[in-house]
Amino acid sequence: MTARNGQRNGFKPRTIRTSSGQITLDVPQVRNSQTPFIPIIPGFESGSRIDRSLNLAIAEMYLQGVSTRKVARVMNEICGGNGVSATYVSQCTAQLDTLFEKWRNRPIPPPIAHLFLDATYTKVRMHDIVSDCAVFVAVGIDAETGRRMVLGVSVGLSEAAEHWATFIQSLMMRGMNRPNCITSDDHKGIRKALAETLTGVPWQRCQFHFQQNAQAHVTSVRYRSIAAAHIRTVFNAGNRASARLIIQNTLSVFRADKQYKLADWFEENIEECLTVIDCPPEVQRRLRTSNIMESINRQLKRRTNVISIFPSEASLLRIVTAKAMDLSDEWEGNSGKSYISPEKLQQAAEALNAASSQPKNPAA
Repeated sequence: MTARNGQRNGFKPRTIRTSSGQITLDVPQVRNSQTPFIPIIPGFESGSRIDRSLNLAIAEMYLQGVSTRKVARVMNEICGGNGVSATYVSQCTAQLDTLFEKWRNRPIPPPIAHLFLDATYTKVRMHDIVSDCAVFVAVGIDAETGRRMVLGVSVGLSEAAEHWATFIQSLMMRGMNRPNCITSDDHKGIRKALAETLTGVPWQRCQFHFQQNAQAHVTSVRYRSIAAAHIRTVFNAGNRASARLIIQNTLSVFRADKQYKLADWFEENIEECLTVIDCPPEVQRRLRTSNIMESINRQLKRRTNVISIFPSEASLLRIVTAKAMDLSDEWEGNSGKSYISPEKLQQAAEALNAASSQPKNPAA
């Protein structure tokens, strides 16, 4: 006969909040037992006061853009006045950190044909001081499918070269190959980090940002539209030979109009914008700017603006990761469309290889 392991000791009321409201059940109690009695009903685990399905609903609302205070108010209505606090909402979302960290550290399947890099800023409270925190984002184009994918996200105190280098190195440690080309703006931190981590990989300076940078070298507001129009003719040349002729003409116009500062800056920097000019036209349009990153940043901003000021870097990284996961899953899924066809990517790779052996000064 099996020895008795404890005795019944009556019942104890136990209350738990569920998606159907607040429920109170009489849970059996035991005495002198080596193993305490725990109900098998989901949500009645030891120490729990809210069932798992409700916790998931709370986290999902928060990650979809509902603020912690609004989630708390909604839960208060659902649970009949016995809702949860904003602090509890944050605790629920923190439970997803393991999933998010696994996604950020997942292996990157090669080959990546092209890499886009950019960063945006969001306010974070650190040591009782509100500071701007950089959100780093990397997007790659799969050479085999032509689809986009978010390769990684990270946060840092600034866009300093060491922060960019650490981020890029993390991508390489996860298996990212050396891409055929990289597109980004002319941020000094990115430039220095790329020189240290992906030395020799062709770099395409974002033409959109180049247009904006040019405005700082124009001597009058009236001339801004004129300068922009001339620069666009270079970008739309279609091939390197035509671009060289247009560059010479553009330099002559700028100097004839006494825009000497603009002409010198333009001559020194224009080559960085023409890295992909020998690629097929449809590839040029996709790779010559970092507009794809601007679109992602706008989506991230729509989500982060709900919170305005994040309580920590960890909370910011959590939200950014959730949004990046959703976006990348949409791109990579079976319903996702190719951003650039694999055939065109191959042609672009061949054009970039051929261009690497050509003279680098189109103004010569």
